[in-house]
Amino acid sequence: MTNKEAYRLITTLLEMPAPAGTKLEHARNQTLKNASDFIESYNDKLEDLNIEFCSTDEKGNILRDAKGQFLFTKENQRALSKEVKNSWTVRWLTNSRLCQRPTKRA
Repeated sequence: MTNKEAYRLITTLLEMPAPAGTKLEHARNQTLKNASDFIESYNDKLEDLNIEFCSTDEKGNILRDAKGQFLFTKENQRALSKEVKNSWTVRWLTNSRLCQRPTKRA
């Protein structure tokens, strides 16, 4: 499962209504709780990559626009996009209980 697919799953779960007190609500809440580690890890990695690929001045200071967003050269933006798209897989999610088939209860 890619990060994009995992993020889509999480946003779908956030939008999905679940009646209070049901097993569906419990399962949804538990899945979102487990996914919070993924979201935090994803955001941390993205921030690290932004810092790695962003533009800097001659002293090495990070350049930002008026809104505080990172500035990138065209080449670095492409490299960042390629890195995000191609190299990230969600090992956490595929190794977690989220992707395991439910076991039948006796």
